[in-house]
Amino acid sequence: MIAKMNKTKTWSMPVLDESQVRELATELNVSETIARVHLIRGLYSYASISDFCNLNLTKIHDPYLLPDMKQAVDRLVRAVQKDELIMVVGDCDADGVSSTALALYALRAFGANVHYLIPTRYDGFGLSVNLVNMAIESEAAVLLTVDCGTEGFLAAEHAKLSGMDLVITDHHEPRNDGLIPECVACVNPKRRNSLYPFPHIAGVGVVFKLMLALCEKLDFDTEDAFNQLIEYVAIGTCADVVSMTAENRVLVDYGCKKLSNTEKVGLRKLTKSAGVRRVDSESIGFFIAPMINAACRLEEPETAVKLLLETDEIVAEELADTLKQMNGERKALQEDLLNHIMNSVPEEADVRNIHFYAGEEWHRGLIGLVAGNISSSSSKPSFVCSIESDGIAYGSCRSTATFHILDALHSCSDLLISYGGHSQAAGFKVEANNLQALDERLNQCALEFFGEVVADEILEIDAELKFSEISLDTLTALEHLAPWGQDNPQPKFYTPGLVVVQSSAFCGGKHLKLMLAGASDSNRISAVAWNMGDRAQDFPNGVVVDVVYSLELDAYKVKPCLGLRIVDIECSR
Repeated sequence: MIAKMNKTKTWSMPVLDESQVRELATELNVSETIARVHLIRGLYSYASISDFCNLNLTKIHDPYLLPDMKQAVDRLVRAVQKDELIMVVGDCDADGVSSTALALYALRAFGANVHYLIPTRYDGFGLSVNLVNMAIESEAAVLLTVDCGTEGFLAAEHAKLSGMDLVITDHHEPRNDGLIPECVACVNPKRRNSLYPFPHIAGVGVVFKLMLALCEKLDFDTEDAFNQLIEYVAIGTCADVVSMTAENRVLVDYGCKKLSNTEKVGLRKLTKSAGVRRVDSESIGFFIAPMINAACRLEEPETAVKLLLETDEIVAEELADTLKQMNGERKALQEDLLNHIMNSVPEEADVRNIHFYAGEEWHRGLIGLVAGNISSSSSKPSFVCSIESDGIAYGSCRSTATFHILDALHSCSDLLISYGGHSQAAGFKVEANNLQALDERLNQCALEFFGEVVADEILEIDAELKFSEISLDTLTALEHLAPWGQDNPQPKFYTPGLVVVQSSAFCGGKHLKLMLAGASDSNRISAVAWNMGDRAQDFPNGVVVDVVYSLELDAYKVKPCLGLRIVDIECSR
């Protein structure tokens, strides 16, 4: 067990049964370090590892195990056959955009009469009465939601009164009482009556299953449909940070392989503009999804939808360049807002269990990202609200690994106008004069949960690596556990006593690049510490450091080579 304290993190490595480590290492014919990584993930034998790493299509579940699938398929078949207008309504994030593009691609291939609506963040998330009115004006017969709708009770009632049929596909948590909006179908794996064996598919995964079922009903080739749609599934699934286990691993693995050599013009231009050569779950999460989200956050989600579906080379390149510019603008605005908030943090913030900040007319497309920044750096649940001129505050929140933030909002429902989301990320709307009461209630909720003020983040480390073990062989021995993501994080290693040979900040001083060597080894290895550029002066040449990192392949060089992505670093003591 190592336990090392710095400002915000405690380094911790699980204590394992050493005889079990040696036994598994022998069974797998791998090093004890590799065996430890498997055991920490609950993979105790060759059989369990083989099952975990088996990413074939037998793990893809039957769409009809999802609730209301038959009703959804039947209604859409009738709409296709009668040339009725289907209006697709997506959510305003990368999962919602990917879901919208997937639905449009499939329905157009089926010959459907289909249009789409996607709200900006100023319209509010998900299905709204305003969007229903827009669908009514378009004379839509069917309104199909993707990645939203489970909380849209007023909008559903409005759609019914108008005579329009509502089909919901979603993956967000239903209300505590299990009630869903009145509709033709609500296809959601988290419903109480769901027989679906894996409730953690993203919104794009749910509509993907609907389109496969519809494809079969309309006598289209389902294998071809799978291959045409799976790229969108990979993007939306990685972007929404859902559990990277079971079926999601298969969907993302197949989708990333297709994306790496995609025939779709828009997707090819997107990956190129994002600077991605090798598509995997991490490159989607760090580079591709942020470009899509930038359009959503800056109130132009349609630009992202158009790019995902674009077939013209010139137009696609222009759209991709636009997204790249938006992402740069988003980064600058986000940093300005974060600095503004951090410069006004009250002294008592350290003795509270949450961070809660509100300001007038803060950019509503960025408050979620800023809440994430604050939560990540402080290891506390964080709530950031923009107070609008009408006296309504729009909030976004992010949480730590163990604190269920949606449950916390449930406990404050009497103070809120509306709310929704996931266990680690959510949004809400509240009257501005209730902000103080909400702050106090949420802090009390966190206090009761944690029992004391949260001071440190526990940084879980998989294993200690000797400098000589930092190699491509070690990385290769772990790649069968990918794709990485929620519930299956990329392994973190700890190596003490490395010597800084070279240190520099880059990207305007934002990030840190180091060249490291072993204390008695002439070999060197490159390491990058994202968002640690302000610590460059702490690590001058010759200083000895202890490092927590993950291994990564630098695919941007002519000959791919190994590098370290630093998670945390401190001078040796």
